[in-house]
Amino acid sequence: MNELLLPAIRDRYSPMIFGDRKISETAVYLLFEAARWAPSSFNEQPWAFVYTTDDQQKGYEQFLSLLTAYNRDWASSAPLLILSLTKKRFALNGKDNSYALHDTGMAVGNLILQASFMGMQAHQMGGYDKAKARETLNISEEYIPCAIIAVGYPGNPYEAAEPYRERALEERVRNPVSDFVFKERMP
Repeated sequence: MNELLLPAIRDRYSPMIFGDRKISETAVYLLFEAARWAPSSFNEQPWAFVYTTDDQQKGYEQFLSLLTAYNRDWASSAPLLILSLTKKRFALNGKDNSYALHDTGMAVGNLILQASFMGMQAHQMGGYDKAKARETLNISEEYIPCAIIAVGYPGNPYEAAEPYRERALEERVRNPVSDFVFKERMP
């Protein structure tokens, strides 16, 4: 039955190895256009993104400096780095938006599936300094920094250093649907 899944979903994975191929400005735009079309509570669209490419040396180095050493080591081969953010409150009434993280996740999901459709891959990271990101990237208290996303075209796993090679060559394993879907109520 998996053959009926959209290829962009079925083929999506979080690589730690990226190739040398650059991402065009048009491709970057399409990733954010895909995010724009995500559903959101009251159509608030609470997401925001700050990004840099490896063509922008100062900005790129700033993004890399936010990452943990482990993430910086492999993510430095990605030509595009994106920080996803979510707005804490509804613009509609100023109340806390308890759906904002969900909605931002939907936007990021769209972005990642668009990347997969376009032959790219994306890897989300929580391993970064959020306080430093807030200061370095001029993020107001109105937003919550979510994840930094490394995006690029796949690299050759056989040319990568360990442990990245081993991870890239492992079979992808996902929990079976029966582990997380329950009819009518939780067990």
